[in-house]
Amino acid sequence: REQMEAAKAQAVVVVKVAAVVPLSGGERLFGTQGLLGTRMAVAELNAAAAETGVRYELAVFDEETDDKVATRLTEQAIKEGATVLVGPTSSRDRDAMMVVCEKYKTPLLYGTDYEGGVYSRYLFCYSPIPAHYVDPLVPYLLEQSPAGLNGLFLLGSDYVWPRGLHSSFRKRLASLNGEVVGEAVLALGVGDWSDIVAQIASSKAAVVVVSLLGSDGQSFLEYFCKHNANGTLVCVMAFNEVLGFLFKFTNVRTPELHEWYITRLVRRSHYLHTFPLLAGHTGNQVVPKQSAVNSR
Repeated sequence: REQMEAAKAQAVVVVKVAAVVPLSGGERLFGTQGLLGTRMAVAELNAAAAETGVRYELAVFDEETDDKVATRLTEQAIKEGATVLVGPTSSRDRDAMMVVCEKYKTPLLYGTDYEGGVYSRYLFCYSPIPAHYVDPLVPYLLEQSPAGLNGLFLLGSDYVWPRGLHSSFRKRLASLNGEVVGEAVLALGVGDWSDIVAQIASSKAAVVVVSLLGSDGQSFLEYFCKHNANGTLVCVMAFNEVLGFLFKFTNVRTPELHEWYITRLVRRSHYLHTFPLLAGHTGNQVVPKQSAVNSR
């Protein structure tokens, strides 16, 4: 029996995976989510290693929300034997990492929402782009407009993805005779939201569409929820399907699997205790944080 087990072990192919994600800096919320999803995917794959003959080893690198650090760690990971990389969470760091991935002919799995239009033989994007979700979303937002309010206020970071997203919203609104009543793109690291919230209030926007990156998105939502005098609705583009791209790394696609996935996520994850806005998503129903945590 021992000889048989040894023979099986020798027959297993080991694939080294490197997660190069931001676990510190402005994108740490997204990086933490991505790493959690990656670990869950690796655990699922390794549970079937006896049948597939493949075992995955995961190495984790914190790229600190810094494209230069991301470039250095990508090369380090590949030289240490990684045959596939997962990450990052921003277009800037993705583009920096792709220079190295193309140099060493190493695939990068990029699982976060992005602006679209990027191509490389070694880049695998499996997330929605604006064309996938803006077109059906805008009519719904217009239908939900509170009485006395009208139009959309577009609020994002001064960055590639939010600018592309705003362009898609403007085009779709124009096709429906809708209106952009205000727009702002802000440098990263906003400390005071009072002026922006005042602009949103004076615009009488029915919905504010938020595409702020990293911790800016969280701090804005916390402030806006306390100072939203008009009852303007909030549509957050950065967090979807369980706070980002967890589903994308585990290939959960069907509504039937959502309940199973949320249960498993809550059992594995302690970060739900620290995120103040949302704990999970099952189909179209948002699960309050306290309910999700109590389901353990």
